[in-house]
Amino acid sequence: MPHKHPSSLSPRAQRTLKAIESPARVFHFPHAKNRVVQAVEFFINPSYNCLSIKFQDSTSLSFEIDTGFTLEADFSQWKSGDQHVIRASPPIKSS
Repeated sequence: MPHKHPSSLSPRAQRTLKAIESPARVFHFPHAKNRVVQAVEFFINPSYNCLSIKFQDSTSLSFEIDTGFTLEADFSQWKSGDQHVIRASPPIKSS
C-alpha cells in the first residue's frame, strides 16, 4: 500500500503510519462482527477509564484502560489507500 512521504503528513498521521508499519500485537473481536453500533462512549474517572461500544441489539464491547494515557481519536477514510482524516478530536488525557 503506497503512502505519502512521512514528512508531508501531520504529526498524528505520522504516528498512525508508524503504528501501521511497525510490528504490533493486533487483537480481533469477532463477536462484534456484523453488529450495528448504536453509541460509542469514553468514560474518564480517576479510578476507572473505559471505552464502551454499544450495539443496537443491547450488547456492548468495553475496553478498560489503565491510568496514565493520552487518547487521540480521528475519523478517517482509507479508500485511496492513504489516510484522509475527516474529523480529528483534541487529545484526551486521563489525568
